[in-house]
Amino acid sequence: METFGAIVGSLGMLALIIGGLMFIPLPALRKRRPLAKKLAIGGLAAFIFGMAFGPKPAENTKTPSASTQAQPAVQPKPTPSPKDEHLAAQDAFITLYRQIINQTKRCDQASSALQKAANSGDTLATYQAAKEGRDACREATTTIGGYDAPDGLSDEAEEATTKAITTCENGYLYRQMGMEKAMQYADGDTRPSVMSEMIDNMKTGQAGTLLCVTQLFAAANKSGIDIKRLN
Repeated sequence: METFGAIVGSLGMLALIIGGLMFIPLPALRKRRPLAKKLAIGGLAAFIFGMAFGPKPAENTKTPSASTQAQPAVQPKPTPSPKDEHLAAQDAFITLYRQIINQTKRCDQASSALQKAANSGDTLATYQAAKEGRDACREATTTIGGYDAPDGLSDEAEEATTKAITTCENGYLYRQMGMEKAMQYADGDTRPSVMSEMIDNMKTGQAGTLLCVTQLFAAANKSGIDIKRLN
């Protein structure tokens, strides 16, 4: 049907053109005006028929490649607000504080255990308690020394936090050194110098651990943290 329509349409176009030419105002063509009219009308009808039933123009059915297909827009990540960053820094500080407190518990408990063993007069128990205390305090010292002030704190709060971490590290280092002297004394080295160093280290360590907590509270205050949140 499409082929037939194309032929009819082409002939109709030809008849329409010829009919139109026969309307040129020439004396020789005046007698053929009726024929020209028929050719023009018939040609127009045939052309319309050909347009309706002739072959349709091919549609572009090519599937666009993956590279030309519209890609979904990548949504940018929302930028944290200054308030969100401040709250995140506060949460990080609270986590740091709790890590330090939990890390020092064994060393704190070991000091009480050593005093109890020493009061009993049992040198073996005293040595063993001092050895366990040394290990616990050494672990606390090493771990605390690896901590840093959280990101996002103000300069003042960051400086205070770094200072507190250093104080905590040094405090438990002195406790470790005191435990080592206690081991030495319990093992038979009862020289006054050994006893004196043990007492000095223990006192310095005790003062350092108390100052450690005090400075952590001060750093929390500079960070805008309610102290109740540290409990």
